[in-house]
Amino acid sequence: MSYKHALALTAFGLGAVLQGCSEDDEKEPCTVNCEDKCKDITDYKALAKGTIYEEGCGTCIVGRLPSDVEGDTNILKWEKALTDAVADAATDVQKALPLEALQYCGAKQHVEACDNTDSVDHVNTKAGIDTAVLELSDDNCGFCYLLVDVTDCATGKKSLTDCGNAPELKCTQDYSCHDIAGAYDDLEDGTGTVNNVCKTCLDAEIVTDTDITETTWVTAWAATNADAEVLADHLLHCGAEQNVGSCVGADLDSTTADALLTEINSENAGVCEVCVHMGTFAEVDSPTCRELKTSLATCGAADAAQDVICPECVDFAVDNANCKTCLTEQLNGASDWAAPALTDEIASYADWAYVATCGAVIATDACDALDEGITEAATTVVEYQAAVAKAAPACNACLNLSVLQSGAVDVGSFEDARIACSPPVE
Repeated sequence: MSYKHALALTAFGLGAVLQGCSEDDEKEPCTVNCEDKCKDITDYKALAKGTIYEEGCGTCIVGRLPSDVEGDTNILKWEKALTDAVADAATDVQKALPLEALQYCGAKQHVEACDNTDSVDHVNTKAGIDTAVLELSDDNCGFCYLLVDVTDCATGKKSLTDCGNAPELKCTQDYSCHDIAGAYDDLEDGTGTVNNVCKTCLDAEIVTDTDITETTWVTAWAATNADAEVLADHLLHCGAEQNVGSCVGADLDSTTADALLTEINSENAGVCEVCVHMGTFAEVDSPTCRELKTSLATCGAADAAQDVICPECVDFAVDNANCKTCLTEQLNGASDWAAPALTDEIASYADWAYVATCGAVIATDACDALDEGITEAATTVVEYQAAVAKAAPACNACLNLSVLQSGAVDVGSFEDARIACSPPVE
């Protein structure tokens, strides 16, 4: 016996059931793609391509409906069939009819069907995906999902993808702990109840970890030699996620990856420490300062954006994405950092100070190709500013920072900046 999904629509969502097919049913000459009249429709309820009703599709669909379905036009008969499918007294045949008609008439999956729905996640079985689709409460998406034969998680994920949902689920991922909301230590919800599904998964992890002598998650967590990185790995394996409440109030002010990691592990041990280690790192054993900051933010360390300053503008890399991020953070995120408009007032140079804050140090290699030629024709502040503006980004940043640190906007400060930021002229 084979099985197929049969769809029932409600005014507010979808209801899916399984309907068995007899051996005789399986020997029918054609049940799917028997005609191609509906191959172009993107709205399965309106039998329309975009907003245009497809007459040929409507004719084919009505040809699959019982002759006693009421309606003055084909689309009205289709609407009545949909209504009958969700009636309290609907038979299995009536429930299955809409999907069967669409399949017979060659309706295809289209990415427009689910493109406005939330990505399906945290399920790894066909049944879980079915339930998630129902919870989307989108009839068009539900029809699209069911147009193909979904037999397992992989085919369910593909069906959602082909319908435009962009599912984030992983069929091989255990999601036992995905809803513990940061209760990594005791696995309890807000009422003090332990999530036993999560506990079972984590206990099994601990038992199979030969580097841990404890036999349960709770005792492993409480152990004085507990390794946050190892605990985080087990949590991730069981589907736990970083939680925005884990590092609220964390006090951090390091400026390098190593120092920041030490500060996290020593001064924020426990839930915050483990949450941070659950972040995404290109090299697990050596996360970068930026990766740690991103992980801290995900775990709720709101002050880390400004208090933790990664040296990402070293060598005046102001056109680097991470350097720009650091500069914007030092502006408290009020707006993206941009080179300030300059005048003859030193205050107009103030925002260049953030380049130094983010790790830049004035050095003679910032302007490799700069010599007296770039400014030899300049005799006024305006002319010097115009000349500096033509320099490469790193050179420009060094020159402007040097002027700011001189405390004056005059010809002398520009000449001093040239000397400070470029190799000696031979």
